Amino acid sequence: MSTKHIIELLARYEKGECTEAEKALVEQWFEAHGAADSSFEQMDSDEQQKWVAALFKDINQQNEIKAIPPVKRLWPRIAVAAAAVAVMTLGVWLYYASSINGRHPDAGQDPGSAQYANDIAPGKNGATITLGNGRVIQLSDAKSGVVVGNGKIFYSSLRGGDPSLRSGQAAQPHDEIASIPRNDGVGENSMMLTASTTRGQTYQFTLPDGTKVWLNADSKISFPSQFSGRERKILLEGEAYFEVSKDKAHPFIVQSDGQQVTVLGTHFNINAYRGEGNIKTTLLEGSVRLTNHSAVNGRHPELVLGPRTSEILLKPNQQATNTGAAIKVEAVNAADAIAWKSGRFAFNRASLEAVLHEMSRWYNVDVKYPDGIPDEQFTGNINRNNTLAQALDILKFMKVKFEIQGRTIVVKK
Repeated sequence: MSTKHIIELLARYEKGECTEAEKALVEQWFEAHGAADSSFEQMDSDEQQKWVAALFKDINQQNEIKAIPPVKRLWPRIAVAAAAVAVMTLGVWLYYASSINGRHPDAGQDPGSAQYANDIAPGKNGATITLGNGRVIQLSDAKSGVVVGNGKIFYSSLRGGDPSLRSGQAAQPHDEIASIPRNDGVGENSMMLTASTTRGQTYQFTLPDGTKVWLNADSKISFPSQFSGRERKILLEGEAYFEVSKDKAHPFIVQSDGQQVTVLGTHFNINAYRGEGNIKTTLLEGSVRLTNHSAVNGRHPELVLGPRTSEILLKPNQQATNTGAAIKVEAVNAADAIAWKSGRFAFNRASLEAVLHEMSRWYNVDVKYPDGIPDEQFTGNINRNNTLAQALDILKFMKVKFEIQGRTIVVKK
């Protein structure tokens, strides 16, 4: 980007002609550099040249990642799109902003064609529901979600889903996917169901109590077709975002490998993939009680938040990282934890290995490091609607080379 283009960007900003993403870019940059309340047009020519020179330097230093401290959101309505996270190198951020609008200025019509021999499409809607009797139901990728209730499973996208359940109306023939057989020992009129996504899939499920669950790629939940008793308990493996229907008399419990989360009605995200060493629980709204299973079972209670503490209460914008031996709680930008639900990856000083590991689930690919794992970090956003080549192109400032070989990303130093 030339100095001329930067001046044009600032001029469009002052005239109110910038895109939403460009506004966020300019405002975050000015605030991070101590000029949040400055008006470019009110500066004298020397001041304008100073700011343009500084901005030009930032944008063109694309071999480094600038970790700019979080700033107040001057444009709340675009927080999800651009301003919700710390900004990295501004040239890369501009690429991301343009990709939101379908433009890739450095890559031509086909961003992956010049650099990669082949490309891979992003993930999409898709899932299965397995009934307690073993029947597997493949859900349509043309739909975004399903509702389970009244002994039936039907698509939520046609008639608004759970409102019809609450009014007691039956699903129409063109909505209904399946009827749920009764009585398999779970309850008099209940059957255990398992909703699953594979790598490269995501789907939304409305449970019998009205709770909404969004499943990320390679994840699954198990739950009864009808909640009964004093608790509403489900099992989770992988990652899911929950909007729990409030019911003080019947706590909602999410059990995963190593922990249990208990809520009455709230919004939260749990990342509990097997084999990844820890479980991350992030609270957006309300409160949750998190219990470490090792403390409950008495194996190592002294390692969990002190000698006598086996559970904690999370507050909004807090994240608990449970390693099994200990639980660490820290303040976070909770919106980043559910960026995947909004169609983007959000990273804050994440290692290249962590970035590619998360991307590998969405694009259903493997990652190889024939020269060893590079010591690189990334802060920023990547649109999950990008193809794999487009996503990797956003990481091109790193001192590595990416190749797509079949369904494998090969990373070379």
